[in-house]
Amino acid sequence: VAVATGPGSFTGLRIGIATAKAFSKALIQPSIGLSTLEALAFRFRWTRSSIVPMIDARRQQIYAAVYRKAPKQSVLELKIEEQVAPPADFLKCLPQGDYLFVGDGAQHYRSTILAFHPGARIIDSDNTILQELCLLAHRKHILGKTGSYKNLKATYLRPSDAKVSLQT
Repeated sequence: VAVATGPGSFTGLRIGIATAKAFSKALIQPSIGLSTLEALAFRFRWTRSSIVPMIDARRQQIYAAVYRKAPKQSVLELKIEEQVAPPADFLKCLPQGDYLFVGDGAQHYRSTILAFHPGARIIDSDNTILQELCLLAHRKHILGKTGSYKNLKATYLRPSDAKVSLQT
């Protein structure tokens, strides 16, 4: 049973992970939690460029990371850790290079991307990752890298709105 563990919307992640846990437990099957950003980057694994998946995190922020295809392999290596940040803050920290920006965050912040990285390529794409999630999960299953439903946890890169409200 495979599930995207984030980053993403709090409610969406909680529902998805709870559903995956229920199926995994009821069917007595192993489970695999995968990064939403990794799966989005994997969708564009055919490129030689570094892949920058960007998801609109609302509040003028993005979830982003940088991946690169491993030499002579069909797996992606994480080059810059997953993070949540204002787009300009993330982009100004990226060294100049050959980048392919994907996801709804890339579309939404196209002009900001091009201001920091004029030669960047931006693909008009949504955040659809179901096929890639299945492919990545299958690979991990073949390699024996599965786990128990008990270990599935969401990847939250910022506190929930409820926690933010309580702190103020």
